[in-house]
Amino acid sequence: MSEYIIGVDDVGSGPWAGPLVVCAVRAPIDWTMAGLKDSKQLSDKKLEQLSALLLADKAIQHVFIEKSNDVIDEKGLGQASKEAYVEAMLALYQPGDKGIIDGDIKLSSLPPNVSCMVKADQQLPSVMAAAIIAKVYRDGLMTKLDEQFPMYNWKSNVGYGTKDHKEGIKKYGLSIHHRKSFKIKL
Repeated sequence: MSEYIIGVDDVGSGPWAGPLVVCAVRAPIDWTMAGLKDSKQLSDKKLEQLSALLLADKAIQHVFIEKSNDVIDEKGLGQASKEAYVEAMLALYQPGDKGIIDGDIKLSSLPPNVSCMVKADQQLPSVMAAAIIAKVYRDGLMTKLDEQFPMYNWKSNVGYGTKDHKEGIKKYGLSIHHRKSFKIKL
């Protein structure tokens, strides 16, 4: 039986701008942390607190894999996501590890003992941890991009299709960080 489990999740599949970020967390099989839950159920403040604790926890390892808007436009979101999942898993995987990727995805090139699981981000601590630190990491990237492109209000909408984001596109057009393959209805 494996002593370690690697949890993998993504953030940023749906936004109109910015990268897709996939995170893998390798943790002892019995590892957990107080307060972990599905990242979508946590406030921004709680996400940031937990992310800081997770990044400081010496019991776990993590890796981020980013796929830029250009890669998403070139390969499609599905293919870019699949590649990122596999890359993240392989970056931390050691023989004997167990791996769980959140979602119902058909992937090839995975090591033994790795599978996909729907709603793993609601059940497994390592997947919850991956989702939390990926969300805070990606939100931070979008906040930095907002400094150069404030007209889209990415510090608030993190690239999603909000009213203010639409208004920015109508007035200024698409930026170099927008996913041009996405059908953006203005």
